[in-house]
Amino acid sequence: MASHSPPPYDAPPPYDALFSSYCYVVKKAKAQLSVIDFLPEDPDVRFPTLIGRANEWLRMNSEWEARACESIEFKSKGGIPSVQNVTFIEHNTGTTYVRGLRLWLVPRRDPHLGPQQLAYFDTVPSQTPGFLTVQFDRFDKVMAQLNNKLTQNPLNGLIITVETQPMKYSTTQGLVDPDRSYFTDFGFSVFVIRVFYEIGPPAFESVGVIDFFPKSRDGVYDFIPDLVELASKWTIQQPNIRVSNVQTVGMKMKYDQHNRVDDTKMAIRESRCEKHKTCYLRILRLFYVRTPETVIAVTYMSPFQGPLSCKTFLPVQLTSGNFSKSEFETAQQMLTRISEWVAEHNVRILSAETIPVRMYSGGAKYGPESTYFYNQSGAQERFITTIRLYLDGEYPDPHISMCPIAYRGWASEPVVDASNIPSGPAECSIA
Repeated sequence: MASHSPPPYDAPPPYDALFSSYCYVVKKAKAQLSVIDFLPEDPDVRFPTLIGRANEWLRMNSEWEARACESIEFKSKGGIPSVQNVTFIEHNTGTTYVRGLRLWLVPRRDPHLGPQQLAYFDTVPSQTPGFLTVQFDRFDKVMAQLNNKLTQNPLNGLIITVETQPMKYSTTQGLVDPDRSYFTDFGFSVFVIRVFYEIGPPAFESVGVIDFFPKSRDGVYDFIPDLVELASKWTIQQPNIRVSNVQTVGMKMKYDQHNRVDDTKMAIRESRCEKHKTCYLRILRLFYVRTPETVIAVTYMSPFQGPLSCKTFLPVQLTSGNFSKSEFETAQQMLTRISEWVAEHNVRILSAETIPVRMYSGGAKYGPESTYFYNQSGAQERFITTIRLYLDGEYPDPHISMCPIAYRGWASEPVVDASNIPSGPAECSIA
């Protein structure tokens, strides 16, 4: 079936400084993809406030809609963090983070629909005091609670994104508070299921999920594209579902001869002892939605054509790291390149995720699409931010400077001349 590309639009205009947001500007091409972040300026600003600010922005910019919503974290030294930096250092414990809202924007599919408006709800695993620590409900029980909510109180609208969001937690804080915007990492995380949806007529949807696990082959685990290929084969055989989004989730490995992971656990505690490390495997989690046929007939969500694929994008390395730390392009420049690639190839985006990966430690030698990693206990670690798009269809690779193949430990010479990288300050920085 032939696909028709949406009309090109200019990138989103600057947002009022009142809203403490940052949007990335596409300078060299008409944008079919852009990004805007809504960040809390202090700990009193909670997540519902960020959703309200996003809806205000969407009302002012009705030619855009969120294709994907993402709860995103930035390291903070106080106040609004610098979102242009693509690298950061995480210390063994006590690192402070800010959680914001990131919208992945595409042109509004139908201007007659009016401005898109968003809402969300969280399903937090119930907790029970244990002998030595708090016990949390498992994933299958949490998903059952989520769907019970949808059955008893159908959403007024269509589901956009379902995410497994790790929330930093301390047993001294009592109940998990998923709407907090500032928090400190002490090595304990609880997974919360967050559903973003577009407000509209009830669609009576239910949520399903399937996990894909990497296998070890000669001591090396499958990579993310291997899991996406498995997910694509499964999806093609499911004609009555709508894929809402795909994400990777780091699950703690068991210390036994099988090195298994338990994808039903909703809490993870990292070892912070210098003599130990915590090992993880990234699983691929695909959320899908079932919609009654009577609703499908009138829904305005685009049908999935397939196959499912993904592209992982790296920020372009500008300088060698032989005698000092490597320098990289800014987040704005990186997202500009991604947007240009999307426009050039008329890419159909299903969902997106922002993934910090270790640069030199914790299994980094396998590259940014590795599924195996571990925390380097007792030491600070340097991270770099990568972007992964999950796509409807297959598309050419981007320039080699942005592909995972450009990763070589970050100490080699860069693969492109720094003079070719677009420069200049962001035009809509209001932080």
